[in-house]
Amino acid sequence: ARTVRATFEQTLTNPATGNTNVATGELALAKPNRFAVRFNNAAGDRVIVDGEHLWVYIPSAVPGQVLKQPARGNAAASIDALGDLLT
Repeated sequence: ARTVRATFEQTLTNPATGNTNVATGELALAKPNRFAVRFNNAAGDRVIVDGEHLWVYIPSAVPGQVLKQPARGNAAASIDALGDLLT
């Protein structure tokens, strides 16, 4: 398959506070290097890799801030955004 689209539910627990947060949304993947995560319970929150850059837009936490980072390059600068997300 070259593309995948799925819904998800993610549960994160902060070990320091014991607080638990549940997020739901949609994940879309397109080979070789594009993906998007859109969150349902935090309207507008998303993480996108467009093949060139990783974009993080979380207006529910930091309104107006957009983070942009190269999604590939030398070993020191490259990231495995999908691997990091799924871990």
